[in-house]
Amino acid sequence: MELSLAQALAEKLLSILTLEDEDKPKLISQRQLVEQIYKGLLADEQLSFSNLFAQMQYFHDQNKTPQQIVGQINTLRILANKAVHDEGFVASEASVRSGALSIYSLLKHLCEGFEHPELQELLSEASEFPQREHAKKQSFLCLIKSWQHSKSGGRISGLELQAVTEDGEGVNILLRDDLRNPQKAKYSSLMPSLWQYASLYCHQLSEVAGRAGFFIDNPRTLVVLEPDFLVDASAIAECMTDKESFPELYLLGRLFSEGSNEKMLLGQMVNSMFDTLIHEPDLDYLELFKSGLQSMSIPMVGIGASSANSIFKDIESTHLPVIQNFCSEISKHDLLLEPSFLCPAYGLQGRLDLLYYQKGKYSIVELKSGKPHPHDVWPFQMYQVVAYNLIIRNAYGDGNLGSSSILYSAGQDKALRNIANMPMLEQNLLHCRNRIVGIMRLLSLDPKRFFDWLTLQSGEAYSPFSSERLQRFKRLLKNLRDFEYTWYCEQVKRIAREIWQVKIGSGHSESSYGQNALWHKSRLEKAGKMIGDLKILSYDQCEIQLELSADPSTTDFREGDIILLYQQERRVDQQEIIRGVIAKLSANEITLKIRGGIKRKLVSNVLWCLEHDIIESFLYQPLASLSTFLEADSQLRDLYLGIREPIKKEAETSSNEGEQVIKQMQAATELYIVQGPPGTGKTSGLIGQYIESFYQETDKKMLVLSFTNRAVDEICLCLRERKIPFIRSGNSQLIEAELLNNLMQGKRYGE
Repeated sequence: MELSLAQALAEKLLSILTLEDEDKPKLISQRQLVEQIYKGLLADEQLSFSNLFAQMQYFHDQNKTPQQIVGQINTLRILANKAVHDEGFVASEASVRSGALSIYSLLKHLCEGFEHPELQELLSEASEFPQREHAKKQSFLCLIKSWQHSKSGGRISGLELQAVTEDGEGVNILLRDDLRNPQKAKYSSLMPSLWQYASLYCHQLSEVAGRAGFFIDNPRTLVVLEPDFLVDASAIAECMTDKESFPELYLLGRLFSEGSNEKMLLGQMVNSMFDTLIHEPDLDYLELFKSGLQSMSIPMVGIGASSANSIFKDIESTHLPVIQNFCSEISKHDLLLEPSFLCPAYGLQGRLDLLYYQKGKYSIVELKSGKPHPHDVWPFQMYQVVAYNLIIRNAYGDGNLGSSSILYSAGQDKALRNIANMPMLEQNLLHCRNRIVGIMRLLSLDPKRFFDWLTLQSGEAYSPFSSERLQRFKRLLKNLRDFEYTWYCEQVKRIAREIWQVKIGSGHSESSYGQNALWHKSRLEKAGKMIGDLKILSYDQCEIQLELSADPSTTDFREGDIILLYQQERRVDQQEIIRGVIAKLSANEITLKIRGGIKRKLVSNVLWCLEHDIIESFLYQPLASLSTFLEADSQLRDLYLGIREPIKKEAETSSNEGEQVIKQMQAATELYIVQGPPGTGKTSGLIGQYIESFYQETDKKMLVLSFTNRAVDEICLCLRERKIPFIRSGNSQLIEAELLNNLMQGKRYGE
């Protein structure tokens, strides 16, 4: 470390110590400084680290840092984490000074000959943290150092791990395959999914008697690889069968976009009606159908009147009686409709169909509109509920989980079917999840390795739908030219790395937080990236109005931002989170439009927090877009890859630069790109003029697309000023009269 940097960091440490503040925030600020130090030390490393613990351990291993310094700086990290997460934790002035001493000792070790006289004098009477005793543990977070297959009788029988726990203790973990049970996932198959310094959370291991630091699995053991990388519960379930799991289906399902079809739209309509009937069980069927139609108008029109009419009749005769009967009974209970949860304890996230409270227990109901199982439930549906059981158990406690059921809306006989939860099912589900995480990491490093393996799979054990996806992928790769395949792999690598960064943050940036900041970072650390101390003023089925306690201009929130809302005094992973969009933002109030609507009573006498959210499907959509592009005609691919020039007609000339660009746009028959920084008039000027001339000179229709709702709204306002008629699809905070959903209200399908 250079002397100037060590000096600047020491000055920052001095400013923390001399702040007129309580001791707890000072400890948190010291952790921020430690993060800054290690991110700087590892700035040139190509490895990605999910947390500070992994960064520290890697650096110390590579640079042989003295154990005394390692132990002291690690104790500071542990205490600072307690300050963030434990409301009852009381920091002392002595711990703050010990923490500062550990940072100062680290700086002196990193920069030979460095001293800071003022800081040294201030810490002259500070003492080191007392040596920590290793606590007895059965559940703990650790970093993987090395791993290998265990063998018995010459055959692979499990997985041996060497790891280090958060308090610096080296541990050995033996995860044994159950060779007598072919339905239980084999730990040994995790071998290619692991990597050095990966985080692993072990739930309920057994300590080996007489061997300190040695642990083995037991029938209730669960292991979670990189728990901060949350995977959607329903997406994991789609990879499960009654005999084994196929984690590669997770990626195959995201490589291609599937168009709307009758089965898919029927399911969406049944779910929409279910949500409405929970609160209005006696609503007229025609009104129910018209209400659901508003949210899927374009795809419903796209499948044609015959298919739409078939959906209408099928629901009325088969599905409606079942969901009406269920909703009339369940509405007597306290319930949450489509609640969302985050669960870093098991690396899961999910949105349930229904969670209701009865006799002190939380019970789960998942609605399925497809073909019912002849007598039980389909395996992938069972595993989806198993995942939700884990999530609810983590949120509300082991003893508060009630029944778990699948409701088949097409089930004429025994529509509601209970699911028994067993540890083996949980282990199988998390095993598949861990292998998915391993695949996502491999994609961020070398997609070709995974693609080479995937093309060797036959797909015979997949469902017909998944098997066809595999064949489609093989056809895609076969038709690519060598340079296109190289380009494709590079783009997939970039997308995978972006997904990792969005999930767990950037290891090289002090301000780039990931989704895991929701549960890892304190309010102090997230200043400007969250709005706290919010009070609910009012709410209805669509919106929540909240009172602000501080000026939001000091934050990075804007109207149209995607957000999540949660109760401030509760851990974010132990409550339902509310997702939505900022509709209005002023100096005193904020109005949120809630995704899916509000279907329960909100607690108004508590404070709420608001943070930025991510939409899972948006993260993976670029993968499907790549596939769509590469399945196109080679001539079109050559155009967009810049291999050939776009075809254009002779453009008229003009002395006016803006008019000249418009004429060139009009002369283009395939593609025209206008590039310019914000505020140069691309939207209000060029696009507006181009659309106006197009509208006046031809009777053709035009589709205008943009990446954000805000940009589309700006274009719509421009068209409105020019008196050009348009229909705005999607969601909008500014456009009402021309909004497709509003234009559809009160109209029948044919209209």
